[in-house]
Amino acid sequence: AEPRPRPAEDDFAVYVAIDDVNAHYARARAAGAEIIREPFDTDYGSRDYAARDLAGNVWSFGTYRA
Repeated sequence: AEPRPRPAEDDFAVYVAIDDVNAHYARARAAGAEIIREPFDTDYGSRDYAARDLAGNVWSFGTYRA
């Protein structure tokens, strides 16, 4: 079987607003998540990181709330 195509690292389809990015990131990493972008601070004041789930979906987590 051919491998399932994976989204590009910058193709974030899901963004989840959370309060504590560093703690969430640490739990995700400890659980074996594939971290594709380490925690970083944005120009607009959010702290974000991104991970890929087992199905290849990219999830972006951060403190930004619209």
